[in-house]
Parts: sequence; C-alpha cells; structure tokens
Amino acid sequence: MRSTIRNSYLVPKLLVGTMLAMIGYSQYLAMTAPSEAYFLIQSRAFEMLIGAFLAILIYENNRLGRVCQPCLYKIIGVAGCTLVAASLIVLNKERLFPGVNAAVVCLGAAMIIFSGENQTTPVARLLSSHVLVWLGKLSYSMYLWHWPIQAFYRYYQPDFGWKGFVICSSLTLVLSYISMKCVENPARYLRVNKRTVFLGYFLIPVLAIVFVAKNIEKKEGYPERFGEEARSIYYDSVSNIESENDFRTQLDQNQPFRPMLLGSQTVTKPKAFLWGDSHAQHFQPFVDELGKKYHFGALYGGQGGCPPIAEGGRARYGELEEHCYKSNEQLLDEILSSDAEVVFLGGRWSTYAETTLAENEDGRNIYLGDIKDRSESIENNRRVFSEGMDKTIALLVANGKTPVVFEQAPSFPFKPSNCLVKKANFSWAAREKCDIEAGVFYERYQYARSLLHKLKDKYPSMVIIDIPSLSCNDGICSSELNGRALYSDNNHLSAAGARAFYEAYSKTKESEVLKKLFTG
Repeated sequence: MRSTIRNSYLVPKLLVGTMLAMIGYSQYLAMTAPSEAYFLIQSRAFEMLIGAFLAILIYENNRLGRVCQPCLYKIIGVAGCTLVAASLIVLNKERLFPGVNAAVVCLGAAMIIFSGENQTTPVARLLSSHVLVWLGKLSYSMYLWHWPIQAFYRYYQPDFGWKGFVICSSLTLVLSYISMKCVENPARYLRVNKRTVFLGYFLIPVLAIVFVAKNIEKKEGYPERFGEEARSIYYDSVSNIESENDFRTQLDQNQPFRPMLLGSQTVTKPKAFLWGDSHAQHFQPFVDELGKKYHFGALYGGQGGCPPIAEGGRARYGELEEHCYKSNEQLLDEILSSDAEVVFLGGRWSTYAETTLAENEDGRNIYLGDIKDRSESIENNRRVFSEGMDKTIALLVANGKTPVVFEQAPSFPFKPSNCLVKKANFSWAAREKCDIEAGVFYERYQYARSLLHKLKDKYPSMVIIDIPSLSCNDGICSSELNGRALYSDNNHLSAAGARAFYEAYSKTKESEVLKKLFTG
C-alpha cells in the first residue's frame, strides 16, 4: 500500500494543489491584511511546502536513478538565479508580500538547489567556491546577529549610510564567526539526551526570557535609568487622552462617534464633533481644552488613514475599502442629523494629496477613489480629495454647521521625541538638532494647504486653525513648543503636544474667531 501511494502521482498532485491553494490564500491575505499575511504561519506555509516538494523530488529521482540532461540542469540553475536576482531588483515596500512574490523567490531558490544535483553547471561551480561555501556555513549565525546589531546602531547613530553599512557588516561577520565556532558547532555535535535539550535549550530559556520581559513591562521600561529631563520628555511623548477614558462622561447616543466626552463634563449632549483620521484623533486634547474654556462638549469619530470626505475614500486594487467609506457615511449622517453647531475636521492632508507617507516612514502609499475612478495615482487622489472636501464643507455649511479645519502638524523623517530623549540622556548618540527644515514640509504640504484655503475663500464661514505656523518659524519646524515635546512618533502628536499647540494658539489673534464662535 505504501509503495503504491509513493509510486503513484497522488502525492505530487496533492502537494502541488495544496501549494497553489496556499499561494492564492497568501496573496489574498497580503491584499486584505498585510501584517497578518507577513507574520501568520498559514500564509507562509507554502514556502515550506515548496521545500518539501523539492526534497521529495530529489529523493525520488535518486531512488529511481532518474537523471536529467546536463543542459536542463544549466537552464534550471540560470532561470532560478534570474528569478532571485529579479526579485532583489523589483521587490520593494510597495509590492505585495508574501503571496505570489514570495512564491517567485522560493521557486527561484528551489530551482538553484535542484540544479546543484549536477555539480558541473556554472551555477553549481559558482556556489561551490570557497568564499560562498564559507558564507553559507556562517549564514545562520549571520541571520541571528545582523538585526540586533543594526537595531542598536540605528538607535545610537541617526544616519546609517556607508559608515553604518561597513561597521554593522564587519561586526556581523566577526560575531557570527565567533558564535559559529563557540556555540553553533559545539551545540550541533554535542551528545545530550532529549530531556536536557527540552529543559536546557527550550523550557528554561523561554521562561527566563518571559520573566525578564514581564518584569520590564511591569516596571514600565525602568524609566529611572534616564535623567529627570529625559523622563519628562518621555512621559510627554507617551501621553494620550484615551488613558483618561475611565474618568470622563460617556455619551453612547451618538454612535458611531466614540462615547468619551471631550471638554465640559457636565453637558448631556455634544455641541461639537471632531471628525477625521488619526491626525484628527490626536487633536482631541486641543478640542478638550477648548470645550473646558467655552463650556461645550464634543465627541471624536473616525478611522485611521481615512480622510473626512463626503464622497469616496481609500481604495486598493481597484476597490473602495469598505471600513473607510462606510464609517464616513455613518459619521456624516450623525453629524447632519444632530444639533451640533461646530464640526472640527482633521487629517493628514499632504498624504491624501501626494499618496506617500513621510520620508523613512514604513507603510504603503495611500490611494483614494470614488465611484468615478479608483485608479492608483496622484492625479486621482487629488481629484477625489478636492471634490470630497468641497462636498463635505458644502454639506456642513448648508446644514447650519460651522466647519473648523485643523491644518496638518508637520511630519518628521525620524521620531523627534526619541531624538530629544537621547539628546537629554546621551547627547553623543543624538542628532545635532531634533528639528527639520520648514521648506521641506511646506513643499510637500503645498497642494493640500492651497486646497484648504481655496475652500475657505469659497465658504467664508469655514475656520482654519493654522497649526504649522505655531511650530514652524525662521525656516525650522520644531519638535518642541514652550519646552514640551510634541510628538508620540514621527507624525502624531502626543496629548501633551496637542495641549502645547492649544496653549500657543490661544495666545494668537486668530483664536478670537473661535471665541466668538463659541460665545456668540
């Protein structure tokens, strides 16, 4: 029976069919849930299955004495190298991964390995050179060492460049060689029983790591290791208004707006709404301070990465992302049917106009679309953004609401609060300055800012809060305001930062507009 199954075509057919199904699933997950696709084993299982199929193929060929023509091994080897080399050139953060792209890389590697069954091919001779064989033996240790070395280097040295490449590569090679000789090889040939392996190599190390990690978490990272100034900056950077949720009034009747009440805690219904993406969300403390001063309540609603527009929303692969436009439809319906007089709007406007995130920021481009067009381009983004914002403001004004638009806080190509902490604690490892040139920010923000001011001209009742002018002066956009660190990451404000912006804004003549708005 066993021989019959092995000699039949059932196993290869099952392997190939399962492998194709898994690649399809991985591709689907990469399109709909990129993080899950990358980290979950079920979306990466086909990679191991390709290896299993290759192992069975080579084993069966050897068992049955099947040998391919030498020219076929050469062709397969060259084709495999071509696939791997093409992947190195073509794949970037904008490409889907894993899915089909990962399958191409794995297939190329499998073809290279298979071609090695004939040691006379050019690829086999190249990969059999002493240098590459030595690197191959070292590869596992290099895999373990390269990332922590880079992580520590990038933490202490803000600019990587060629200097970082040379230093990190050299350290990786040296430490990998030492660990291979002193740890990896001795452990590989060490004669120990299964109980010792389980306890000493697995259970005890895992428990120790979990204990240390939990202890660090419990002690909140041991902040006392920093000086007083660094601790103050750190606590500003991690402050967020959501931590106050348990101490605030909750209004559940205005869903899908979040129930946590901003501003005066004595009101029974909101007089204002804050609507937008995470860049609207980080202005909650600003609205909160306004509400306390002028005795009104407000609620926030929105989705990260979704601009507050009345038509269209985020698009991917020719389809509108339902969570985005559905949420906006529901939020706008609630706004228009309510008695609220003021609607604050916030967003990462430059991203919707340019499609890209900040320099050095991880993440995919953000594309917009509507029923007319869902193609991924700057031109279509700007059309959808312009038309959507125009319709939003028009609807609010027509329904007796006053739109108050927060301009965008500057984004940084690094985490400015981390820079400030390092500068306060060990200045030798920090940037000379934790600020950026204003011209770089304003150039990227130009289209979006121009659009907002055109809408202001078209709808005179609209109010614009000029956030950039509060932190950008003399050609520099600062990471601090009145001695307070502003950011929680490279583009979002912390609660302390948003309140610092409020304090600065309340001292300007422009703030009189909001005073008149809320005091009549």
